[in-house]
Amino acid sequence: MARRLRLIAIVTTVGLAACTSYQPLPVEPVRNAEALDARSLDDPRLVEFIDRLAPPVAAEIRERRWSRTALTLAALYYHPDLEIARAKQAEAEAGGMTAREYPNPTVTVSPTKHTSPVDPPWTVGLATDLLLELPGKREAREDQADRLVEAARADLETATWQVRGGVSSAFTEVWTARARFDVLAHRHALEAQAAALVSRRRDEGAASEGDAGRAQAALADAAVAEEGATEAKAEANAALAKAVGVPIRAVEGVNLVFDTPGADAARDVKALRQAALVGRSDIKAAFAEYQAADAALRLQIARQYPDVRLGPSYTYQDADNEYPISLTVELPIFNQNQAQIAEADARRRAAAGRLLALQAQALNEVDAAIGRDKAAQEALDAADAARSDAQHRLAGVQHSFDAGQIGRPALVEAQLLAAQADLAQVDAEGERRREADALEAALQPPLAEGGLATALAAPSPGAGS
Repeated sequence: MARRLRLIAIVTTVGLAACTSYQPLPVEPVRNAEALDARSLDDPRLVEFIDRLAPPVAAEIRERRWSRTALTLAALYYHPDLEIARAKQAEAEAGGMTAREYPNPTVTVSPTKHTSPVDPPWTVGLATDLLLELPGKREAREDQADRLVEAARADLETATWQVRGGVSSAFTEVWTARARFDVLAHRHALEAQAAALVSRRRDEGAASEGDAGRAQAALADAAVAEEGATEAKAEANAALAKAVGVPIRAVEGVNLVFDTPGADAARDVKALRQAALVGRSDIKAAFAEYQAADAALRLQIARQYPDVRLGPSYTYQDADNEYPISLTVELPIFNQNQAQIAEADARRRAAAGRLLALQAQALNEVDAAIGRDKAAQEALDAADAARSDAQHRLAGVQHSFDAGQIGRPALVEAQLLAAQADLAQVDAEGERRREADALEAALQPPLAEGGLATALAAPSPGAGS
């Protein structure tokens, strides 16, 4: 008997030795703030991260050229939202480990003191308890956990798309703000010339005070517009810094390389539309959640049938070894798990409804994005044509001016009309870029750009630095 007790003690000691010990994870707000403020696009660890995923992109940033793809990779390195999504995925994966664990047996040691003179002073009893789970329950539990892992992975993909969308949107606003500033600054200079010419003509008696006043008002409007464009540039830089996850000073003065809108027009939008209705990350997450709810229903149905608890035990008394065996079964008299089955069935129906509603929403989003993108492209084409006409007219006026056939006021007026066409073209191109970003976000096409597809699943070592 003593040998058996020693064996139990040894097994228990070995099991406890394999347990995980607590590891502290200190969080210091002051150090976090210092690390956030120290972030930079020049961080060698960031360059190494990008180089590991996309060497050509890393080569570009070493030449101080930052494209939308490069900034997206930087955001995937820095952005804290991805760390939250990865932590939730790790939690779901740990839930899968829990679902696969077998319940530990229990051991009960019951020493008994006897006061009768005919009995030995002590007897020792040893009892174990083993859970014998009926088939189907473990499989359903594991399936539910696996589907929740799939949902968490899809949520991580959704988080990456949200980060990419934020970068794309901010990148477009930076382009628009810079382009508008250039045009408005040029227009301000032209209005200053026009006002000076009108003032001179007024002094010469060739223009009225009203003409001079209107010219000064136009100059004031141009100055206000240029000032607003300057503020818009600052706001766009701040938005880009926020989207990447770095301080504003990290993106100020950075050489940004802008792509051309419409470069993706050759994509098969119809095929991408069909793929989006089943392949978007939010839809994949909703489908995985439905599958998890279905597995939970199967588990509750299987729980109608009670498990068996096997309890072999041992007692030593009066030189007699006794080996009783007990079987424990829950009697399904008062309920047969019907309430839990009904709840699980309702949750499954709700999950199916959420999936259908999400697909309908995605269909509306995609179709609306396709329509807006097409309209924006048509508007851009019209603005390009109008700008081309204005430039053509300006060239004719410039030729007449160079030939001495017209004066400078006519030339400045033509230049102002051309600047107005330039501004309309910039606004149309900015809108086209916005709608292209929105269409990509709605479609979630395969990311063929350098390193982005790999980066979706890559660790983000910079988020906590």
